[in-house]
Amino acid sequence: MGNRALRKKVAYFCQNPDSVMSSKFKRIKLNVEFASQENNCKTLAVTSPGKGEGKSMVVSQLAVSFAREGKKVLLIDSAVNAPVIHHIFKMKNGKGLTNVLAGQVKLREVINQSSVDGLKIVTSGEVTYNAEKLYQSKVMNKLLAEAANEFDYVLLDTPGVHEGTFTKILAGKCDGSILVVRSNKTEDHAALDAKKALEIAKGNVIGVIMNAKPNSFSQLIKNT
Repeated sequence: MGNRALRKKVAYFCQNPDSVMSSKFKRIKLNVEFASQENNCKTLAVTSPGKGEGKSMVVSQLAVSFAREGKKVLLIDSAVNAPVIHHIFKMKNGKGLTNVLAGQVKLREVINQSSVDGLKIVTSGEVTYNAEKLYQSKVMNKLLAEAANEFDYVLLDTPGVHEGTFTKILAGKCDGSILVVRSNKTEDHAALDAKKALEIAKGNVIGVIMNAKPNSFSQLIKNT
């Protein structure tokens, strides 16, 4: 799905809180909320095994769903090599996450208000070739702690697990992680390998979201 299609789909979701899609996603939000409470999670890395499985759309709609319920939500785009959150919410991707981690700006300087009350966004920031080092830094730990102190939920849109090391690093730093798989696309072995990789990286996988499930928008499969 291209950036324009993603933007239109999320825009429709934002503008139509009583739509079938919104109603179905409320169930996902509730299940994620319960799983987060059980695991004491405020910071969540949302990922997928690879590309094209809908994680950016899912994390965006999850963020909107939480905000609609009165939660203070921060959505962070950490997919620095292929960021899309700024496209989805029609924002400029100037200074963002990478600039905070590089010590160029403070977190509060790059937090943007979205069109949804209660939902704020940090874009990925300027492209950098040492993102892995930045994500491994203590500054990243401080950023997550600062965000968790100010917001009810901090959601990270991360690259696919099999696309590099970024996600495994971030999953290990977050309270929990959610794996998004796509019905009729994601191979079983790819999903299992991704889940295992997250667990090896000490990522607390609280559940798997099955996206584009026939006769349903998506569903959360609780981790066991």
